[in-house]
Amino acid sequence: MVVFGRPRWRIPSSQKASHGGCPKLTGNLPAHLPILRMLVIEGCEQLMARLPRALVILVLWTHSRDISEWKELPPLLQTLSINNIDSLECQLEEGLLQRNTSLEDLTIRNCSFSRPLCRVCLPITLKYLNVEGCEKLEFLLPEFFKCHHPSLRNLIIDDGTRNSFLSIPLGNFPRCRFLMIDGLEGLKFLSVSTSDRDPPSFGILSISRCSNLVSICCKNMKAACFHSLELYDCPELIFPIQGLPSSFTSLEIRSCNKFTSHREFGLQGLPSLTSLYISDLPNLGPLDAWKLQLLTSLRELEIRDCLELHSLTEEPLPTSLSFLKIHNCPLMEDWCKSRTGEDWPPIAHIPHIVIDDQVLK
Repeated sequence: MVVFGRPRWRIPSSQKASHGGCPKLTGNLPAHLPILRMLVIEGCEQLMARLPRALVILVLWTHSRDISEWKELPPLLQTLSINNIDSLECQLEEGLLQRNTSLEDLTIRNCSFSRPLCRVCLPITLKYLNVEGCEKLEFLLPEFFKCHHPSLRNLIIDDGTRNSFLSIPLGNFPRCRFLMIDGLEGLKFLSVSTSDRDPPSFGILSISRCSNLVSICCKNMKAACFHSLELYDCPELIFPIQGLPSSFTSLEIRSCNKFTSHREFGLQGLPSLTSLYISDLPNLGPLDAWKLQLLTSLRELEIRDCLELHSLTEEPLPTSLSFLKIHNCPLMEDWCKSRTGEDWPPIAHIPHIVIDDQVLK
């Protein structure tokens, strides 16, 4: 490991270099580092330097405030983390990243955008993109979502600020397996759409900690193939969500305060659903409106921390159900623990039942 920040650069034969903790450092990095594979620049806010000529750099992390002197990236660079940049528009528009044909993993963290971007130029080799803690995402995301990303597998947009509306055309991410929208302050309306031309095949769609989110609209999703939908900590989200694809096999809903039993959720439109997990729903009552009996593929049902839930349904649960777990739902204790109770028949056929960690069957 080489630590930069001394009055004179003395770089031995090393494959890793860290340059940090020098807030007043100016000047240039060493120009020629032929065997360097990893470079970290951190805590050097005044440093505005070109990257060294190191053909084999594979990993680059920078926390510098200004990277305007960067003209090109190392040709074999695979992982890039850009942090705390005041203005990143030019680097994204002018193709600094796009010209690199080896880059697979990109993180943009705690950066800000001062104007709308004309275009977003990212390499087609990119597989993992994490945009975290960035302000004014409404200047970045519209142009980003217009682009086709044929290799992208994981997309995470986390802890940022934006305006109230976000539209995601999933057809531009044909190989994406994991999409997470987390902690977007200001987001109220989310539209997710796809096309018959290039339907995606997702593993997980996760939406969490969007405290202002009111509505999710799914458009033309019949062609999409999803395995799991996760909805966490969206207290203002209104149900039901229309247009969900029928291919979901797993559904998790946690801490969505407006999720109640009095609205029909539309689960009968999810014939492939095998696992249903619900937790921390303070207004949840009996589940008759959910029409659980129509979920003919459901195998696992878990309900946790729903303090107002006092019964499940008058109709028998699906015969396909093989596992039922109920935890910390105090009003359900008497409902489930008596085999002679009036509510026992709807669950009597389930082979495995666990109530508050006590195995009943």
